[in-house]
Amino acid sequence: MNKKSDLRMKAILTLVLVAGLTSFAGSAKAINLIQNGNFDNDLSGWNYSGNVIVSSYYDSTPVYNPNNRSYPWVSIQAPYGTYTASQFAQLGSANGGGSVNTLSQSFNTIIGNAYTVSFNANGRTDRGSDYFRASIGALNFINQGAYNDMGSGVVINGIEGWATYSTDFIAAATTTTLTFTTKNIDSAYGIGMVSVASVPEPSALSLLAVGLGGLVLVGRRRS
Repeated sequence: MNKKSDLRMKAILTLVLVAGLTSFAGSAKAINLIQNGNFDNDLSGWNYSGNVIVSSYYDSTPVYNPNNRSYPWVSIQAPYGTYTASQFAQLGSANGGGSVNTLSQSFNTIIGNAYTVSFNANGRTDRGSDYFRASIGALNFINQGAYNDMGSGVVINGIEGWATYSTDFIAAATTTTLTFTTKNIDSAYGIGMVSVASVPEPSALSLLAVGLGGLVLVGRRRS
């Protein structure tokens, strides 16, 4: 291949690469479809009911649970471990009386497109009727029942670490709702660092691969 052909091929591959980058950037614009995912000082952008507040620390009242002969999960503190936000949404409270607490937010989606929802959580169901549920649209992807952690399970100085939970979903409507629902007798859950991101389409990734790979081959041939 002569120099002129090399230049022509390089120009074509550059256009392919630019097209891939443009398409990829278009997908990446939806990297934060959730508003106020770190709960900066308030619950703006969210709908909520029951006992839901913004907190930076939670300490439950240690009430003995005769069902499993243990005391309830003790405390939430942020930032702690892998949790890098300074605040979180607290669902429930010590001796909350078993109220049902909901926290939700709707956002625009494109039907048929893939998305990833991710959040951090901490807490433990302490009674037989307690639960933690998370749903995206019609998909109920977490349904944690009694006596189960929603955290790392590692306790240091009485404080348990946060855990990250995520799932992929295909949008079935132009508006999708992320919902957290909890029921707590004498403890609370912490939720934070919530995000929803669109997954780059395979075509965009293919264009990037073709453009980058072709340019590398042209460069090697010329050298």
